[in-house]
Amino acid sequence: MSFRSVLSVVALLWACTTFSPVLAGATDDPAEFIADLGNRTIAVLTSHLPKEERASTFQRLFDENFDVPAIARFVLGAYWRTASEEQRQEFTKLFDTYHCACLSGSLRRVHGRTLKIMETRTLGRTHRSY
Repeated sequence: MSFRSVLSVVALLWACTTFSPVLAGATDDPAEFIADLGNRTIAVLTSHLPKEERASTFQRLFDENFDVPAIARFVLGAYWRTASEEQRQEFTKLFDTYHCACLSGSLRRVHGRTLKIMETRTLGRTHRSY
């Protein structure tokens, strides 16, 4: 797995712990949540399911566990305010599809590995996992 791929995964895990409404009610242990989600994701992407089924299952995991509209708004930054509602919806949809396609390709190469959280810290009201 390349440094860029690892960086993408870390950024998404950070975004998950920051923006995900699922995390708030799922467990009191953010490391457990991230490890479980990461390991389920790796299992799906390295399975022998047909490519289309792997992709749709990963997309579902991603959409259920990440607040994609909030992440898309964050990524677009100041341009979000000047975009029309139609442009925002289109960007969010394209961002979701593109990111899932990129991540599924990168994470598929981690066959036989598991995600291990080395450390967590509380920063303000949110947890960060590393």
